[in-house]
Amino acid sequence: MGFFRKKQHARKVFLGSSASGKDSVRVFPLGGIGNVTKNMFVYEYRYDGTLRDILLVDCGVGFPEPDMYGVDLVIPDVRYLEGKKDKIRGLVFTHGHDDHIGGIPYLLPNIGNVPMWGTNLAAAFANIKLREIRSQAKVQPVDFDRILRIGPFTVSFIRMTHSVPDTANLVIRSPIERFTTEAILSLTSIRLTERYPNSGKSMMPDETGCSAF
Repeated sequence: MGFFRKKQHARKVFLGSSASGKDSVRVFPLGGIGNVTKNMFVYEYRYDGTLRDILLVDCGVGFPEPDMYGVDLVIPDVRYLEGKKDKIRGLVFTHGHDDHIGGIPYLLPNIGNVPMWGTNLAAAFANIKLREIRSQAKVQPVDFDRILRIGPFTVSFIRMTHSVPDTANLVIRSPIERFTTEAILSLTSIRLTERYPNSGKSMMPDETGCSAF
């Protein structure tokens, strides 16, 4: 197990390194922090300083401020991914709100034809958006008890409750650290699903929505 440290950076990049110093993981948002929209996180694995693999979590839109005249939607800034499509191993959606899935019709050309997964309802909503742009890409639905192996990462799903059913927190295991990526917890959908959150498997996030343990 390595150590986990915060680096002062405009993007709030978080770095983790193994004891040998060869392996490292960087975690940072492309949609900014401090708001609840444009959710899109990069999990980046490097070996000996060389980028090997990228896992993306969510691909949402934001909504314009009153003074943003003529703007309908705001999307994450994905210029960082230019020239790195061959390193992107997959995209996982946590739930079906537009601030987590709404950017996929606009940003799919930027990330390439990568495998995509989401819980059943999130996948269904995202696939509707992809059909609207006549894309052949498809988000694969996954059950909560499934574990995904995506490059050097494994991703498991923790059932949470939110104002949309089928909301998940993710536990992401990398070669050197385990992370949780956290959705907003509410109790509004328990009556719809009759399923309670498995919060005992999770932990509270920091201000970025991501924790390491």
